[in-house]
Amino acid sequence: MAIRSPASPPLLLAACLLLALAGRLRAEPCNAVYWGQNGYEGSLREACATGYYKYVLIASLNQFGHGRIPRMNLAGHCDPTFGGCTFLSSDIISCQQEYNVKVMLSLGGAYGNYRLVSKKDARNVATYIWNSFLGGSSTFRPLGNAALDGIDFDIEGGSRDHWDDLARYLKAYSTPEQKVYLSAAPQCPMPDYYLQAAIDTGLFDYLWVQFYDNYCEFSPDNVGTFRQVWNQWTSTSVSKVFLGLPASPEAAGSGYVAPDVLINDVLPFVKSSTNYGGVMLWNRYVDKINGKCLPASSLDLLQLELSAEWNICQMEEQFILRVPPSVAERIERLLNENASSSLDGSLDVSFSEDGRSGTFMIGDERFPASLLDLPCIVESYKTYDDNVLIKTADVGQMIMVRDEGDAAVEGVEYKHGLTPPMRDARRRRFRREPDLNVVVLTPEVVQRVEKDLLNIMSGLHVETVVPEAGGQRKKNAPVAAPKPDEVQVKSAGGEPERSDSDDSLEPES
Repeated sequence: MAIRSPASPPLLLAACLLLALAGRLRAEPCNAVYWGQNGYEGSLREACATGYYKYVLIASLNQFGHGRIPRMNLAGHCDPTFGGCTFLSSDIISCQQEYNVKVMLSLGGAYGNYRLVSKKDARNVATYIWNSFLGGSSTFRPLGNAALDGIDFDIEGGSRDHWDDLARYLKAYSTPEQKVYLSAAPQCPMPDYYLQAAIDTGLFDYLWVQFYDNYCEFSPDNVGTFRQVWNQWTSTSVSKVFLGLPASPEAAGSGYVAPDVLINDVLPFVKSSTNYGGVMLWNRYVDKINGKCLPASSLDLLQLELSAEWNICQMEEQFILRVPPSVAERIERLLNENASSSLDGSLDVSFSEDGRSGTFMIGDERFPASLLDLPCIVESYKTYDDNVLIKTADVGQMIMVRDEGDAAVEGVEYKHGLTPPMRDARRRRFRREPDLNVVVLTPEVVQRVEKDLLNIMSGLHVETVVPEAGGQRKKNAPVAAPKPDEVQVKSAGGEPERSDSDDSLEPES
């Protein structure tokens, strides 16, 4: 499609063409994530709506057993103590029915006050969980009336006894109509100190083995140990074993695996196991933030890699196509008329042996073109879910098409980028810094510089300010704002003209 610049309609237009049109990725998610330990991670429904997770584990019920009053900790989301979290019921139902996500309650965690002291204690806790979170009934249900899909055992403290009893009592509530799913999050060293007896019951449906903060985590120097321990866990009777990882380096003390290493070195091995289930990430908040700070978070890349049709790790080859208005209109019309057909026979570009000059063709019409370097890298992004942007290319060149008879750009670089504010960007970026011991940065000077910048961006004329020693200032003559398609001209002395803002803060010599 042709993209018009509203600030400069008569100028050259930038058109970014997708040379290979492709449909939206709808890979089946098979990942788990912990949610509930940071109020800034977004709602439960938002996590499910991403499409990245098949299992969301609400963390956590971290006080129970031995006569304790059961309590939940949902960080900054809400306080379940006096019914403050019952609104989550609608989110849980939405996750289950709209997004086909299993929502489970996680027990324990790294911080809490929990333990089981007897089989009777385990039975009492199971009864409480069934009536308060699963298919039973109670006068007070902390998360509302929605029935969760199961219970996760993230036991990292207290006693190691009777977790197998709790698993048996909870599993006994399963019926053909309403199954109670059980999962566990053991540390990677096997046997797990707290949960091994429970896992050995064979009642668990999923294991999210935590391969971080421990000797068996993956690293380039620890591949053998990692593989040996992974094979031990996948030899259990659990139907699905997940690779547990931190979602960013900040999420754990150690064990973070970069996306490219995960996809190229780790997944090919772990996916060969017949009971490989996917990847568990700790936690939703860190994964969400990581996705903002990086081109794509670990989970974003992983989710795309899991599709049999796509491999997002291979960066695309892209370029910018810049054309005159008349050509842009032709391309736009052609795209609208042939939206469902291939454009290969209608659009083409070829270059001479020098690789810089060429011809752009629309049907039988031919236009001269030049391949020019951009002053800086332009990052290209796309989205598969209208939510997360994923980097697909670093674009460093532009094909500039011109009308017959128009002069070509001198040299191999187009110095003015893609938009008016990028006028002579490199020279302005590395301009000589003013001597702050001479220049007095009064509020008036700052306001004038800000005004100059706004004028440049809006396409208006620029009136530069040259401060003098002692804080006085004088005005340079107004100059016309540059047009984004104009080639930088040379002055009578042979040197290229300075950018509009080169001397805006430099003292008069």
